[in-house]
Amino acid sequence: MAAQETKPDCFSTFGDKFYPGREMKIKCKFGMKDLGIPQLNDRFRIAFLKKGHATFTNGTKSQLVASPAVLALNIEDEAELSKSDDIEMDIVYFSPYCYDRYSRETDYDEWKNNLGVDFYYFRPFFERDDNFIGAVSIPQNMASHIQKLIDSTDSILVNQPDDYWPCRSRSFLLELLICVNTVYSELENFSQPVMTKATEKIQKIVEWINDNYSNKISLDDITREFNTNKTTLNQNFKAEMGSTVTTYIISLRMQMACVLLKKTYLPVSEIVERIGYNDEAHFIRAFKKHTGSTPGDFRKQDAEKYF
Repeated sequence: MAAQETKPDCFSTFGDKFYPGREMKIKCKFGMKDLGIPQLNDRFRIAFLKKGHATFTNGTKSQLVASPAVLALNIEDEAELSKSDDIEMDIVYFSPYCYDRYSRETDYDEWKNNLGVDFYYFRPFFERDDNFIGAVSIPQNMASHIQKLIDSTDSILVNQPDDYWPCRSRSFLLELLICVNTVYSELENFSQPVMTKATEKIQKIVEWINDNYSNKISLDDITREFNTNKTTLNQNFKAEMGSTVTTYIISLRMQMACVLLKKTYLPVSEIVERIGYNDEAHFIRAFKKHTGSTPGDFRKQDAEKYF
């Protein structure tokens, strides 16, 4: 059954069968020709430009953006697009407080100042200078992944299949935030400085892994995709990225597992499936080796900070 849209707030989703009337301050809108309201008081926006090009203006600065691209906008951005006729966007509106499973709406500046290490995931929304005003160009394969995450977020919000729908919709939003930040990190050379030394082929392999980590991929899959062999792949990847392919994949999956454990109530079994592991026991062993804690203890330790 479709979620109810309750006025006057058209940027929220409301519970129907499960948690009737519960407000989730997340809403997806598709096929948009512009950014709509220039400034929203309590919503961030992820605008996925999937067709066309336009002049993007944020405050007093402007730049040309072409698809595929993402605009990462906070509540203070005064953003507009001077559109061409062929422009098309999908936009995710969300309250920044949705980021945490212990959602306690407070003063915006206080929330921002208390982000701590989680500020990392919001850098595309906050960091503004002469070279970056909120627009991130993305490779085509990452565009497909972003589209999938937006569609998955909307599907859960609309269909609300079970009582995990609020948490599950947030989990796809978290993946979307990480995905946007990954592209921004590579663009600005923050989190992976070694990427500046990587050949085009290795960069494409990294992008492919980032797009497919949730699938049960193997080295054989990668060698077939990029027409190489395991020895050459591992040698070149380690020389340029500083780790083996397998280590990189595990680290990426563990990062996502940590975020989903800390920020959602999703069962461990579902998180295991979401990050591409075959069975829960294998995941628990890998997680404990990576973090020093079991998934249950890791989640409990995070919860204790709030109570």
